[in-house]
Amino acid sequence: YVDDIMIDYAPTCFAVTGLTATPTSTNSIKVEWSETLKETSWNIKVASQEIDPATTDGDIVAKQTVTEQEYVANNLVANTTYYVYVSPACGNEWKSTQATTLYALTVPYYNDFTNETAGTGKAPAYWLNGNVKSTSTSYRPYVYNTAMSAATGSTIPADVTKPCLYFCSTKAANMPYAIMPELQNAAVKDVTISFYGHTNNTTATYGKMLRIGVMTDPTDITTLTPVTTVRLKTPKVTEFFTVNMAEYTGDGKYIVFYNDTAANNYFMLDNLSVKLSSAPQRVTDLEVVDTTITTSSATLQWKENGIATNWKVWVFAEKPTDLATATPWKEIAVSGTPSVALTCLVHSTQYWVYVQSVQGTEVGDWSSSVSFYTECDKWALPFKEGFEAYEVGSSTNNTLSPCYDVSNSSASNFPHVKKHLSSYGGNAIEGNGEKCFYMTSGTT
Repeated sequence: YVDDIMIDYAPTCFAVTGLTATPTSTNSIKVEWSETLKETSWNIKVASQEIDPATTDGDIVAKQTVTEQEYVANNLVANTTYYVYVSPACGNEWKSTQATTLYALTVPYYNDFTNETAGTGKAPAYWLNGNVKSTSTSYRPYVYNTAMSAATGSTIPADVTKPCLYFCSTKAANMPYAIMPELQNAAVKDVTISFYGHTNNTTATYGKMLRIGVMTDPTDITTLTPVTTVRLKTPKVTEFFTVNMAEYTGDGKYIVFYNDTAANNYFMLDNLSVKLSSAPQRVTDLEVVDTTITTSSATLQWKENGIATNWKVWVFAEKPTDLATATPWKEIAVSGTPSVALTCLVHSTQYWVYVQSVQGTEVGDWSSSVSFYTECDKWALPFKEGFEAYEVGSSTNNTLSPCYDVSNSSASNFPHVKKHLSSYGGNAIEGNGEKCFYMTSGTT
């Protein structure tokens, strides 16, 4: 059956096909399309909101006639969606698409990945990730919701919590990369990057490194310029890294973390910070020089990672739980050289020390702590030990002062500092604190 037959003139103006709009930076979008009937010119409109292009001009690009099958809209705003319309100049055969410009990162920047969506293949928001040698999402750097585990005798810094950014590569899939958003208000060469690094993998032949570079085009890995490499010394021991990007002399705006080893490599990155190098930086490598420790003094030294020549030193006789609310036993202002003599200490006592760089009214982040004991000496009577200043230990971790000779016939069942528990003699007596010295019956 045939019905409603119509015969008319063939159309001479056809809409474009294959219309796409791709963000190329934080302020530009590239528009491409295919011609249908040998058209030679097209009209473009770009708007910040949806319009009817047949009757309304765009507020970003009102109406632009071009003779090539591509167009780049510039001077746009970062992380903003734009609506693009294209028609052959011969008529009003409009086709539309949309695109969002790339996110721009503002310095200073900090990300501990706590607010990121974790899961295999999932990059932090606005980041790009991939692996040159594999399309599997398992081998792209991703937000990893597994805690770092510590080696015996080591502890994970209190401010390092899951999730983290995880790099996993094998011999066959050995170039995972994670690209940060474009730096909006600073040149790469003018910033300093800092972060914690860690690996839970203890296989001796596996790598423990991470490379840092810069890209000019986040969609083209061949524009990557290597800058430096950091390496972990020991599995399951968290290290803090500071990288001044002054070595980079190009005009790229995209910082890249990656590795390209020929062997298996595992690296966990957390508490990422990007600051201007001229701003106060976090000091590292705190060390109490062993040969200087006496019953009442010790010498502390550290590494300055910025340009500060003044520092604030906080000394605690009990480990603080929160530096923001803690009151130090002693505060010392240091100027000139990154070292200080700690004096008027008490013998046989453990101290915790933190350092902060100072530049005028600006200060850097507090360092990780360094802890040490003063030399042992005789206590004057009356003497009281409440065990409150000690960290809670375990049957395999004696946290008491080395001035106490604590031993046991069983190497895995040492007496130790413990919180009062109802199952072990009742709750703490009022005024006696929450900790005590604990040992099981039958041990010597």
